[in-house]
Amino acid sequence: MRQAFKHPRHLSHLWMILLALPALAAVYAFETFAAGRPSAAAATLDVIFSLPGGYYDQDVQLEIGEPDAAAYVLFTTDGSAPTHANGAIYIQPIRLSAAAPAVTVIRARAVLPDGELGPVVSASYFVGLRTTLPLLSLIVEPDDLWDNEHGIYANPLGKGDEWERPVDITYAGENRKLGFHIPAGVRIHGGESRLRPKKGLRLYFRQEYGASQLEYPLFANGEVETFKRLVLHNGGQDWHTHGSWNWTLMRNQLMDRLALELGGYAARSQPALLFVNGEPWGIYYVRERIDRYFLAAHYDVASADLLNSPEHAWDANVAMGDREHWDHLMRFLETHNLTNPADYAYVQTQVDIANFIDYNLLQIYAADVDWPHHNVQQLRPRVQGGRWQWMFWDSDHCFGALPHGRVDSNILERTLDRDHPETDGRDALLLRRLLENPDFVRRFLSRAADLLNTTLAPPAVIAHVDDLAAALGPDIGYESVHWGGSTNWEASVEELRDFARRRPDLVRRQIVERFGLDGTAQLAFETPDSGSGYVAVNGGPARELPWQGVYFHTVPIQITAAPAPGYRFAGWLPPNLPQTPVITLTVTAAQTIAPRFEPLDKDAPRPGDVIFTDYRMGEWFELRVARPGGVDLRGWRITDNDAKTATDEGSLIFADDSALARVPRGTTIRIIVGEGNFKDDLSVCDRRMTLHVDSPVLDARTDPGFNLGPSDNLVLLAPGPTPAFSDDLGIAFVANGAAVTPTSFGALADGVLPTQ
Repeated sequence: MRQAFKHPRHLSHLWMILLALPALAAVYAFETFAAGRPSAAAATLDVIFSLPGGYYDQDVQLEIGEPDAAAYVLFTTDGSAPTHANGAIYIQPIRLSAAAPAVTVIRARAVLPDGELGPVVSASYFVGLRTTLPLLSLIVEPDDLWDNEHGIYANPLGKGDEWERPVDITYAGENRKLGFHIPAGVRIHGGESRLRPKKGLRLYFRQEYGASQLEYPLFANGEVETFKRLVLHNGGQDWHTHGSWNWTLMRNQLMDRLALELGGYAARSQPALLFVNGEPWGIYYVRERIDRYFLAAHYDVASADLLNSPEHAWDANVAMGDREHWDHLMRFLETHNLTNPADYAYVQTQVDIANFIDYNLLQIYAADVDWPHHNVQQLRPRVQGGRWQWMFWDSDHCFGALPHGRVDSNILERTLDRDHPETDGRDALLLRRLLENPDFVRRFLSRAADLLNTTLAPPAVIAHVDDLAAALGPDIGYESVHWGGSTNWEASVEELRDFARRRPDLVRRQIVERFGLDGTAQLAFETPDSGSGYVAVNGGPARELPWQGVYFHTVPIQITAAPAPGYRFAGWLPPNLPQTPVITLTVTAAQTIAPRFEPLDKDAPRPGDVIFTDYRMGEWFELRVARPGGVDLRGWRITDNDAKTATDEGSLIFADDSALARVPRGTTIRIIVGEGNFKDDLSVCDRRMTLHVDSPVLDARTDPGFNLGPSDNLVLLAPGPTPAFSDDLGIAFVANGAAVTPTSFGALADGVLPTQ
């Protein structure tokens, strides 16, 4: 059972409080009641450390003050709670020398004249360490680790609350500053790695320990700074004494970075040097745990079906919710042919196709040989229209980690092989069925070309490898201090770079062979000979010119010319190409093209003339006029469509009203979408206008269906040269989802970029 801690108690001696004020914020006192609850008098006798735990680059003289003149202090340095049997009596300051770099853990408590023990106060001191990684110290009762009956290391297969033990945690992060000192619970984490010497750990923050959650910005550029659970990941199989023949301790993190770059589901992580009861424990990754708290914090998913498959994807385990919806989908796939457009359309309502394609392509590129029969996690938000999506977690068998997962491994063929002894035929059922449909094949091949040209291109992946290696390199020796093993880490990292250099061309050849294509060809984009702008390919981000990519023969490529602000599209070279901003090409040989741009007329609408400033889901949004001299809004429209041409949603169009003919710069226009008795305010004397969707000044009938729902995206467009919506000019864009880009929205062709 978990052992309880009490909250910190107020101290009784004023002089000791004044002495300890700098330390109080960082020293947590908590009690272990292994032998019963102390008396009320003893429970308030917290000892005081003269210095808080944390990092020190010079010698430390630690004084421990007793809270009562009649009491004395017992302390330990091995992680155990001081008792009469094991504690040393504090007599003089404890000297920690920077000349002998070490992590020292101090646990101390007061003893009353009658022998009764006060609460335990714990602190970790990182003294004289010449390291670059963050430092993480765990103080755990040694018996809670090693005791044959209840130690979690001695019984690594133990799971659940009964195998959770109290732990005191200290973290020194950026610039060695004390990040946090907090009590929590700790368990063994992992699957097969539980039986290995270097085990993963899981941290639980609970009120019964003293803090219901950790509040700290653990991850750079992370939006989430509150955590209920964390994993201390040991590297899995990418560790030098097990599994990987060229260990790096970087493979999981490399995969997670690539997944996050694509807008996928993956956990953030931060490497740290771990010390347990002062002993170096090597390099671990402080990592988010994928669970209900993770989904709620990152993706606002309150309820979901979350399945994982440690054995087989088609027989997934339930982590959250249930598998009823998943089983229905599997039965549908086994009894329907997705060459039928209606059946394919139904599967698209059940599966996030874009996410599924990216997930499979990234696994195939990374040569994950422990997939798809293992390590599949899928999620379906329990909301109307919720679709299955896939997440990345256990990726230590990727990027050439094992001999049968070399850089030239044909993971695509292996995955689709119905008779493969590991995958058992059914693990890739969804992918095989979808590949029966020509439209899905086109999307799959098009996306494969795009990823291999961008996110998975050698320079992009090597940049991630270099960044990860730069973080670990200076401290990699700490891994062998505790765990031993070979010293070939630098060579293994270079093999990872070599994988990144060679893998794209090998995957292209395997795709050509599998799908019976004629080959690949290079498509190059030259710098415009006039004007300024960019190109975007297949709805991806704008690319600065010159740029080039490799594409599959006969697979259509959509190319968008994106003028820079102040310019408009003026054509393509060679002149035999369609002279429209968006064109579709198929390549069968090397080809070079270039967009042309020309300056906009002085009075023409331009991106940024009006911007989105705020909106509230389902209620209202606001625009602000930014163009000097104001704008004529007549005929402009706001759409929540996923393309410039109305298909499944709609637009609000500003009517031909004199009040809109010259809206001054600085005017804020609030458009109210929700129901209610609202009155229009068209006066601009106070630099504010208010309109509502039922107003005669807003036309919602020409392009019906406008709404402002969860995660909706909005584009503001000015009228183009013709009455058709397709040539409207993009002015402003706001997206509330990573999967949506100005290109996919149809606005980038006119120069508009995201505003938030």
